[in-house]
Amino acid sequence: MQKDFIVATPDSGNGNATITVAASENQTENSRTSKITIAGDGISRTVNVNQSKGVVTWEYTFTVSKSSLSYNVGGGTQSVTITSTKQKKINGKNSGSPISVQYSRSNSGTGVSGSGTNITMSRNSSTSSRSGSVKFTQNESGKTITVSLSQSAATKMSSRVKLVSKRGSCIILL
Repeated sequence: MQKDFIVATPDSGNGNATITVAASENQTENSRTSKITIAGDGISRTVNVNQSKGVVTWEYTFTVSKSSLSYNVGGGTQSVTITSTKQKKINGKNSGSPISVQYSRSNSGTGVSGSGTNITMSRNSSTSSRSGSVKFTQNESGKTITVSLSQSAATKMSSRVKLVSKRGSCIILL
């Protein structure tokens, strides 16, 4: 016999018998109750069946499309794609669709700026390469992901000047 979320077997019989009651997994956030009445030989007994609510957990996803970016000496802006969601699970099984989760960012390093998923490095006028990073933090979970940045150095300009004089005129060679 099936009633609500429970199945009782056997659903009929003679004499002494064992009745087995099984409940389907509760995939809801609410507890459930039902009743089974067993009757025979003028005797009736009601058994209450209670089942706890499902266990609700959240699974967080936080990923970035590129974990490192390289910039030439002139700098520029590049974008990354961030996936930041949470998935509700009841008894370990997905329930509903993923939900977006906000995140923040912090910039580190000389010449690093930008907002959202746009990452900018300014022109590097130094003859040394430089590096930086952008750290993204998912608000609810505290998970972090870091995009590493590198930028090439400016080339060192050198010039040589040689003055050559020929019969009163001056020639400059560079």
